[in-house]
Amino acid sequence: MDVDRLMRDLTVDQLENIQQNLEKEMEGKRESLREMVGRRYRDVLEASSEVRQVCTLAEKLASDIANTRISYQSNPLRLCRTGSKDEQKAGEHLYAVNYLISSIGNDGGEPLDDIVAFCMVEHLQKQLISNHSSPVIHKTARGLTNRVVATRSELEFQNTSTLLDISRSDWATNQLAAIALLEGKEIGQLLDLYLEKRFDYIKGLIEDSATILSIVDEIKKTLTVVEELFVHGELIHAIHSVCNGQYRCELIREMCADQSYSFERTINEDSDRVWRHMREKLSGRSAGTLQSQFVGEKCAEWIDRTCLVTHKLVSEVCEYFDSLDQIIDLLQAITLSLKQDWPKIGSNRTVYEKLLQTAVVDKAQVLLVQMIESIEIAAKKRFESTSDGPSTAIFDERTYRPDSQSHIGISTQLYKCVKTLWESLEQLNEKCSQFETICAPMADTKIASAMKEKMATNVLQLLLRLCELHSDQQNESTRSLSRARLALALVHSESTLISTLLDKDSQRITSLNQRLHAIIEKNLV
Repeated sequence: MDVDRLMRDLTVDQLENIQQNLEKEMEGKRESLREMVGRRYRDVLEASSEVRQVCTLAEKLASDIANTRISYQSNPLRLCRTGSKDEQKAGEHLYAVNYLISSIGNDGGEPLDDIVAFCMVEHLQKQLISNHSSPVIHKTARGLTNRVVATRSELEFQNTSTLLDISRSDWATNQLAAIALLEGKEIGQLLDLYLEKRFDYIKGLIEDSATILSIVDEIKKTLTVVEELFVHGELIHAIHSVCNGQYRCELIREMCADQSYSFERTINEDSDRVWRHMREKLSGRSAGTLQSQFVGEKCAEWIDRTCLVTHKLVSEVCEYFDSLDQIIDLLQAITLSLKQDWPKIGSNRTVYEKLLQTAVVDKAQVLLVQMIESIEIAAKKRFESTSDGPSTAIFDERTYRPDSQSHIGISTQLYKCVKTLWESLEQLNEKCSQFETICAPMADTKIASAMKEKMATNVLQLLLRLCELHSDQQNESTRSLSRARLALALVHSESTLISTLLDKDSQRITSLNQRLHAIIEKNLV
């Protein structure tokens, strides 16, 4: 820009305008420069931390490589790579032992994978100890003995202790097959072990205040696993598949993945020897499935023990119930769980009877009596505050209506009170009938019969007591007339409902009828 030429050719206003534009442009470039410097500064800071991290990793890598070089140069086992064929093979075995023993028991591993790998470790360990061609390998292998023994003890404890909460067939098959291969247990011993651990697990749930339905569900899951594994033969099939070499261990596969073909071939040959030895070891112990009768007897014993400890929980829960509806809901839930997808091994009716025993019916009868007492108290209040006689003469043609109760000498109010009483008792009968409906799938008639018997006995006593009430403030003639009128109202009530409430017992029905007529005759004299 030629300043002298601009000064000569342009006016002052034009020069001021150019100056303002230049200042705006300069300010914009200054702001852009500031933003660019800020971004670059942040990039530099971020890059510096990444550079430091890369430097740290590089130093660690260099240190590891140096340590590896020193260890390799000071380790006499490197001579095995240049030694004889036996020494090279022993070196491969030693590498496999070190790799597998370090990988066994890691989080996320399958129990059967760990056991198959450990069987390989024990086999290779024995070969290395018996190998006298290389003193160094022999000495190193003997040094690993304590670790191998400790690993076996840890696997035995882990597989047994974690069997508690296994309620799926595939998981149980995996773990029980691992225990059979590691400890050489017979199929019957595996059944006893699984049932014992599941019993301990359910005891723990009870101590932790588990619900009754969750306990019933665990019982069902346990019996389902037992049926599939020991009756259908899933466990035997799994053990035979492993011993026949049909199971591919992931730990061994990962170990061979980055090794030479000769190493993998050596490991495969040793695997065949391991499974041959395992088949001989388990021969005759797990030859076939258990008899269904034997498994059923074992399950029956286990059900008895489990239901015995669970019944205490049922009794404690029932003590907190304060209505028949809660008892009905509990029975309905238990019955539904027992009849839905229940395994063939172990009777659901046996579980039902052993689990409930008399706790439910005893509590239900107590609540039933309390309901009848409440009905009686309410009925007494209504009867004592109600006018029981008709407002006019019995034979007054102007007041007589066929649909009223005045023709038998009682008031409409008393009739309504009696009707309310029967409605309350009818609701009570419906609740008792629900017990019969709920217990029908379990072929249980004891609870329903006991409830009906209790209801019939207490309803009969209730009706007889009602006829003896009425306030002491009334004179004798008034009391007698009131009793007679109430007895008349009861006599003329619906006979079908009375028969149902008294459990259709002819003796009770006759007794009530005779007692009501006796009250009428006595108090009308």
